[in-house]
Amino acid sequence: MTGVLDWSGLRDAYGPATEVPALLDALTGADEDGRQSAINDLYGRLLHQDTLSDATPHVVPLLAELLPRPGLDPEIRAHLTFFVAGIANTTSAFSENGTEIVCASYDEAGAETDIPETVLAARAAVAAVAPALFEHLTLDRDAAGMIALATVAPDAVSPLHVEEFAKIATEGGDLGAAAWIAVALLRGEDVDAEELRDRVSGNPDVLDMVEWNLADAPMEIVARSAAFELAASAAFPDGFGPDGFGSDDE
Repeated sequence: MTGVLDWSGLRDAYGPATEVPALLDALTGADEDGRQSAINDLYGRLLHQDTLSDATPHVVPLLAELLPRPGLDPEIRAHLTFFVAGIANTTSAFSENGTEIVCASYDEAGAETDIPETVLAARAAVAAVAPALFEHLTLDRDAAGMIALATVAPDAVSPLHVEEFAKIATEGGDLGAAAWIAVALLRGEDVDAEELRDRVSGNPDVLDMVEWNLADAPMEIVARSAAFELAASAAFPDGFGPDGFGSDDE
């Protein structure tokens, strides 16, 4: 699956991305600890503190190939869905030599400018695989991941999905709030700052993030990130991302 790329010519957060192929293979291995260690390591290498590496866009289609595999660990599948969505939900990337972090900025109208090439490539990669992912994912099993993915790949979302998300939005909790934001964005509706604060108020961490980001980011970006974080909180109460597995047992 990973043999066609020259991984030594790509970088992750720690240097040449030569460890990535083995980590991808480990995701479908028989050893549970090995699977969990691999997904944690991939997060740290490819989405390091919400910052992309130049290897990250190349990994997206490989992650998408894994998701439909029969017998894939359900927890790994959930993390992979959010991993793909998270890759398209960030605006920062490491520089070509990996020594600096470069971020998109916003003009006076709130439009993104100076978007790093790696960010653009990652978004394009996620948009390309999203239709196939939505065909595989199901609401009864993957609702939180589908909502997170919908906010970053809206063109892949069917009207039926929007209707189902609207039903989830009435249920309350983190998932209901995430669904409400996603539906508003998918329908092209304006999201008011006060309404957004009210919707996320049940999650103090997300509310703090919203307050912080409203100071300098466009409302659509803030709302999208809030929906992602709320959906992740609903799916992974013990934490999403590196070391998000089994944190209550340690």
